[in-house]
Amino acid sequence: GVPFKLEPQKETTLQVAYTPAAAGPDAGTLELTTNAEGTQKTVSIALTGNGVTPDLEVCTPENSQCNDDGKVQLALDFGQVALGQSTPAKQVTVKNEGQYALSVKDAVVLACPWDKPDCGFVDMVAPSEPEFVLDPVSISGSFAPAEQKTINITYTPLGGGGNRSALRVTSDDP
Repeated sequence: GVPFKLEPQKETTLQVAYTPAAAGPDAGTLELTTNAEGTQKTVSIALTGNGVTPDLEVCTPENSQCNDDGKVQLALDFGQVALGQSTPAKQVTVKNEGQYALSVKDAVVLACPWDKPDCGFVDMVAPSEPEFVLDPVSISGSFAPAEQKTINITYTPLGGGGNRSALRVTSDDP
């Protein structure tokens, strides 16, 4: 601890900070030892806290699936669509299931480059002419606990063949 001297009839305020390392309850003790009135005496103060985190959940209401912690692979099938025609919108919800504010940095559609039509997620890029369009275009910002926003996605194919794309939501969810 840090020793300090307190003059008779004076008082001081001690600042105690709590920075949780993980989610869940924590406990500790602050001990103050004094030599007041010529004897050594220790006063213990119990300290408790609860570490909380945001928790991003993405759902596709159409097929009642949610992807929390990457356990479920979500998919939306827009079916066969004539070139240049747009589909009705399909919805994706983004929700904070945690106990602390969630910061969403962005939600973007990524697609395989034209020269790699069957690429994996790591090779996907933001297309210059997106065939999948988000409305609203941005959902970035702070989500309070239990707050959710809906993204409407439409598909307008510009070329023939299948289109492999993904929706990437970036947040501070650990």
